[in-house]
Amino acid sequence: MRIRMIVMAGVAAGAVALALAGCTDTARGDGNGQGGEGYRGALRGTEVSGRGGVRSAVEPASERTGRDVADAGTLRTISGTLSSDDAEWYLDSGDGRFLLHLGNTSYVEQTGLVLEAGEAAVVRGIVDADEVSVVSLEIDGKTFAFRSEDGRPLWAGGGRGAGRGTGRGSGQGSGRTGGLGA
Repeated sequence: MRIRMIVMAGVAAGAVALALAGCTDTARGDGNGQGGEGYRGALRGTEVSGRGGVRSAVEPASERTGRDVADAGTLRTISGTLSSDDAEWYLDSGDGRFLLHLGNTSYVEQTGLVLEAGEAAVVRGIVDADEVSVVSLEIDGKTFAFRSEDGRPLWAGGGRGAGRGTGRGSGQGSGRTGGLGA
């Protein structure tokens, strides 16, 4: 009877460990080394005041992140005029209206970028449908960089899914699943 209880406890502990590993992506080494707020916090937070101020929290215009767009899109350069609507920034061009995914709030603020509706801008970014994961943004001859041309966020340090686990993921490894469940 005692052996049966020990075995049952071991099985339960193993099941909990596997469930937690699946929830945190540590088993796959998917720590992404980013930390901080993602695109949902970019240029949001208080009321607009003058040029490119931070805004009050509202529902995002898209459920996709800049990373989602970067993973699915193709690199393009688009020229147009900046516009703003409910805490989101857009580029209005001859090809249509594009939602701009600039990135991590802290990083965007560190660049010194100040946006103003009506300004002419050139955006180099990874475009998917009507959304752009911004690689760089040029306004008045000044260029602000946000991602590498392969879509890696410049604020991410070591990069996308490198298995470092220093951001949201807590595991380390080569990015391969190993051991139990492999």
